[in-house]
Amino acid sequence: MAEIDKKIIKQIAEKIDFGLECFYNRKTGVVIAMPSGLDSYDIDDDDEFYKDDLATIKKNGRDFITITQPVSHESFKFMEDFATEIKEGRFKNQLEDALQGKKPFQNFRFLIDGSDYRQDWFDFKQKALEQYVESEIEWKLEDE
Repeated sequence: MAEIDKKIIKQIAEKIDFGLECFYNRKTGVVIAMPSGLDSYDIDDDDEFYKDDLATIKKNGRDFITITQPVSHESFKFMEDFATEIKEGRFKNQLEDALQGKKPFQNFRFLIDGSDYRQDWFDFKQKALEQYVESEIEWKLEDE
């Protein structure tokens, strides 16, 4: 199998992090991104921007691989993995406690946003998403 361009993987990872669904054309390398769940039969005036993209995807559907955000347990694993990389100390314990308690996503984000580790988390998450995207594409190409 041909190696997928790292720039495309990075682009898809960034877009799914914003909550978009990506369609990767395996033949041309083109990436189309749009809000998740848009249906070509249910386009209103606000979705008019996506009409041509939806038509392209519908026309060439077999050429596209769909990549969506990781499911919650995968995103949770990203947070756990990040917490394990933090050196021992108070902040690491706070992150681990947040992940074990109620509302782990909310509490993790609250701790990260107010910490010196904020950029480290964004960098870690970007790399994790890129690995996720690459494995999703490879898995879907193998499955054919």
